[in-house]
Amino acid sequence: MVPIRGKAIDIDAGSNFSMALTDDKSVWTWGDNSSGQLGTGGNASLSAPSKVSSLKNIVLISCGTHHALALAENGDLWAWGWNIMGQLGDKSFEGRAKPVKVTIR
Repeated sequence: MVPIRGKAIDIDAGSNFSMALTDDKSVWTWGDNSSGQLGTGGNASLSAPSKVSSLKNIVLISCGTHHALALAENGDLWAWGWNIMGQLGDKSFEGRAKPVKVTIR
């Protein structure tokens, strides 16, 4: 794991996991990952922050209970984690361990 670079400018927490947005517009997650809510591509929980490498130019973050959302500066919306009720907005009920782009119509 790489230590967080830059300064945290926003934080949020879900159920047993946390997320930080840094001033270089990157997203970092740590904690419980049983539903893929860390966005790292697997389900291993982490005791230290890990960068969500697939996200770039993020300006806003938000956590649900076991899922997370990120808004990019170009307006793209990304979601990942638990999806049993369709909360990721990707037209499925399948959990995602990596961020998926949400299409808003």
